[in-house]
Formats: sequence, C-alpha cells, structure tokens
Amino acid sequence: MKNYKVIILIAAAIVLAFFLTINIYYHGNTPTYNGRFEIDGITDTVEVYTDEYGMPHIFSKNNEDLFFTIGYTMAKERLFQLSLIKAIANGNIADILGDDYLEHDRYINNSHLYPGIFAIDDDYQTLLESFCRGINSYIDNNPKGHTVSFKIANSIPSKWAVADVFAALDLMTNNNLADLNSLTIQNAVNKYFGESHSFGIEIDTIQYSSKLTINELILEYEIMDLIGASGSLIGSAGYVVPATNTVENKPIFIFNDNWGYCLPAKWYDLHAIGGDYNVSGSTIAGFPLPIVGSNQATVFANLGMLDGENINSLFELNVFPNKTNSNNRTNIT
Repeated sequence: MKNYKVIILIAAAIVLAFFLTINIYYHGNTPTYNGRFEIDGITDTVEVYTDEYGMPHIFSKNNEDLFFTIGYTMAKERLFQLSLIKAIANGNIADILGDDYLEHDRYINNSHLYPGIFAIDDDYQTLLESFCRGINSYIDNNPKGHTVSFKIANSIPSKWAVADVFAALDLMTNNNLADLNSLTIQNAVNKYFGESHSFGIEIDTIQYSSKLTINELILEYEIMDLIGASGSLIGSAGYVVPATNTVENKPIFIFNDNWGYCLPAKWYDLHAIGGDYNVSGSTIAGFPLPIVGSNQATVFANLGMLDGENINSLFELNVFPNKTNSNNRTNIT
C-alpha cells in the first residue's frame, strides 16, 4: 500500500513540475505594469499608467523621454508584432518564420515594396530616433525573456532604426486604400474575361490589380495576412458633421477603417503627455504618435498613404494646443 502512495506522490510531483515548467516557459515574460524601474537612456522621471482597458498613459517632462518611453512601452507589449512588421518591410520574413517564406522575401526585395525612406524635419527625425532607442532598450534589457511567439518561431527580435518606422508606416497605411481579397478577384476577372466585365470597379483599382500577376497578388495577400492587414472592405472613410448642424454647436468627427479584428490588434491606443505633446488616439505598432486622434484643439485622421510631408503634418497635429495657431480644427488627409 505504501508503494502505491509513493508512486502516486511521485507521479503527482512530475505532473506538477511539468505544468509549472510549461507555465514559466510560456508566461515567464508577462509584461510588468507595477513598480519603479531604472532604464538607461531617460534623462528625467517618466510615469506610465495603464488603465483598465490596457491603454498606456505616459507622462514625461520632455519630448525625448516621451518618445523613448513610447517605444519602450510599445515593445514591452507588441515586440513580436513589431518584429514581424519590420521583417515584412525589409523582406526578411524567413528569418522569423522559416524558409517557407523565402519566395515572399524575394518578391518584396525585387519589387521594392516598402522603401522606408522619407525626408522629414530634423526635429522629428530626432524624436523618431528616441522612439527607436526605446524599442532597442527593451530588447537589450530582456535578452532571455522574450515572448512565447519568439520561442515558438525560434527567433529573436532585431534592433530598430528610423528607416524601419517609415517602412512600417508605408506597409500598414497602404492597406487603408485597397482590399487584397477584392484585388485578387478583380485581377482574375480582368485576365480571363477582359476589363469590360469589371464594371462598377474604380479605375485606379483596376489599374493597380492589372499590373500584377495572380501569383504576385496571392503573395501580397499572404504577406499582408501575416499581420492581419489584408483588408475587409475597400477604402476607409471620415465624416464631419458641421458645428452648425449640432445641438452643442461643435463639429462631430466620425472615422472608420477597413481593418478587421485580429490579435494582436493592428491599432495601438495610447495617451502621451510631455514636452510639446498632449495627445490621445490610435496608431500602428511601429509609429509613436496617433494617426487617428485628438488633443484639446484638434481632431485628426490620416486615411491614406504617408510620405514625408504627411509625416511632418502628423507631428504638427499631435503638438500640444498652445503650440498651434488654431483653437478649433478638424483635419482629414
């Protein structure tokens, strides 16, 4: 009888040890939201409060610390997503997901899909460098504790540079303009039945789809689908109800995008206060400021492709109200 008890206890201990090991392996790097941390690269104290919805509220005393902390916080919560976006933009998906994606990488590199080069103001360039230093600081401070996604993929994250921020913007905002599911069907109709059968489809969409082969469109769909950005509807939209048509005599701004639900979400919500900035809204993983957001003076959304001029405008729209020339603006680009 005693032998049976010993066997049962040993078996129970083995099972317990197994589940504890699995738990530590898969959940050992759960983000920490409480406490005080000393991080190289910050010049003054920064406070980060995460609300009940998981939205970070970052309070800084200067611009550089604000952008550094946004990068650090975003990496803490979305590092694998950041790494996958960066890999897609740079055409090295295979480094993360294996040789099955070598063809996709060749297509990205041969087509120069996401060049990631924009000319922006020097001050904004400096802030983006601070943002990248924040991402890289998190990577450096967690060399053995990356999330389960990296463990499953048997890969490690790579450091960020400003060119990666531009490439991520190019990659993700392009998706606001077209749905790759629809493009694949349109392309097939054009190739096999002629463009005369594509009635009701916008001309610029036809021109885009007709430039690519079926295989190329499928590759683009599979690439974008890795980050849940293959689209669900054609186009995004913004609406403004004029102040003269509202009871409170204030304009109402409505924005909808064409991204479906996925985990992790494509949007990243944040509230950032520090230096010249006091803004809240939604951005993408890989960019430090909202592309859909508001402050006390401005409501704004960028619905299309970004270039250097539009990136400058995004920074200007995010600036704290006392830095702007208008007290009541609504911006849609």
